[in-house]
Amino acid sequence: PERTDQADHRLAADPATDLVEVAVTVFRQFVRDHPSLFRITFQRAVPDFEPGPELIAARASSLGRLRAKVGRLQPAGQLGAKPLDQAVIEFQALCEGLGNFELRGDVLRLLPSGNEEDAWRAAFQTLVRGFAGTPPPQTP
Repeated sequence: PERTDQADHRLAADPATDLVEVAVTVFRQFVRDHPSLFRITFQRAVPDFEPGPELIAARASSLGRLRAKVGRLQPAGQLGAKPLDQAVIEFQALCEGLGNFELRGDVLRLLPSGNEEDAWRAAFQTLVRGFAGTPPPQTP
């Protein structure tokens, strides 16, 4: 039987592949389906916006699920010496950055027109592969 997570995302056997797919098929789809919500939540497009308890709870839940997905890399030897919390920050930063690029459309375009999904996939494959090669910190 196929395994799914709480968001009903099918889990790939390989955690690195799964993480790339989450970025492309879950986060990118959120950006495309809910551009105003993305702008309010991630770009703080509404001055003096104060998140309510529902948004705070949703954020905590989403970050917990993301942390669990990134954490699947550790036992598979695909996180290298990268601290888990740092990997989550880097993954989220790339999500938010590419989400911003996606919403620009033709205004100051950075993503290749018609190949946006490929650009997301390539960026996340590079990021996740890079985690595995992270050397331990050097002491002075």
